[in-house]
Amino acid sequence: MKKIFLLLFTLCTALLTAQENQIFTGVKGGYAIYEDSRYGDPFYISVCYVGEDSIVMRSYEPVTGDDFAAKVKFNLIDGIIDYDPDMLILKGELDTSEAAKRLLLTILNWANTWYNIKGNIGTETQFNGEGGYHFSFWIPVFQLSSIGKDRELKLITSGVAGNERDPAFMEFTGLPKASYSPSYSIRKGKPLTAEIDGISIPLDENWNKDGDSLYSISKFSDKDALFTIETVRPAASQINSTALFVTLSMLATDNQRLLANGSRVFITDGVFNLVKRTYDEKSGRVYIHQMQFLPRGNGYISVARLSVLETLYQKNKSYFNAILY
Repeated sequence: MKKIFLLLFTLCTALLTAQENQIFTGVKGGYAIYEDSRYGDPFYISVCYVGEDSIVMRSYEPVTGDDFAAKVKFNLIDGIIDYDPDMLILKGELDTSEAAKRLLLTILNWANTWYNIKGNIGTETQFNGEGGYHFSFWIPVFQLSSIGKDRELKLITSGVAGNERDPAFMEFTGLPKASYSPSYSIRKGKPLTAEIDGISIPLDENWNKDGDSLYSISKFSDKDALFTIETVRPAASQINSTALFVTLSMLATDNQRLLANGSRVFITDGVFNLVKRTYDEKSGRVYIHQMQFLPRGNGYISVARLSVLETLYQKNKSYFNAILY
């Protein structure tokens, strides 16, 4: 678990300081990948912010294999975003396919639509704009989650690229298929109260204590289910808002790919909660992660985190949900 938080705080070094007239102020390397089914066969549109108001944009068509990517700088003139025509082609040709031809104007439209309402998005977990645009504050670049009543365009994954040619972004050709994961029913056992960092959590005898702050259920593997609480001070790493901390927590993955379907942020009684699905690249299995961000005063936040094999979670949903909710 601590590896995730170490990775998260490492990401803070990628944050950009807002400058006057700067368009983008998000995480450098933050990327979002969308599936677009508005024009027939589904294809992928990807955007990655690489700093200095520049974006790497990419289109990939699984049916034909056509693959186009370019680095484009954007400028803000009289409140309108336009692109610098001197773009850098990274792969393919701009006229290689209809998807590639549409890409630049599509991204330009997204940029202006987002820029005109970004002040209204704020820290909204779900903001519905005009024209069927839907946004959520944590999503990189344009904060765009979907377009259309039936989500004909939808976010499918996102993360933080190590560089503009990171294969997680640049070589993406589709979501991986999960490997077999076993499941079994869990009967609620004798109550066990876990005391971690001064917080009491209702567990039971199904959980084994592994160290001071980690509990696990390990029938099939050493991490069928894990629960921990860690108290951190985000501001010490220049993470100056809880919303930004939540954003980085969603994007930070360790040898895992975020699956946008089923991942969300919500607020209950003023407390941020996060649910994310991830595909583990080593095991090929899918996990559900629930995180709750509990303010402790003086800038400290206790993060309660439950991670469960998705198949095990689905079979015992009420059992696991009762721990944090």
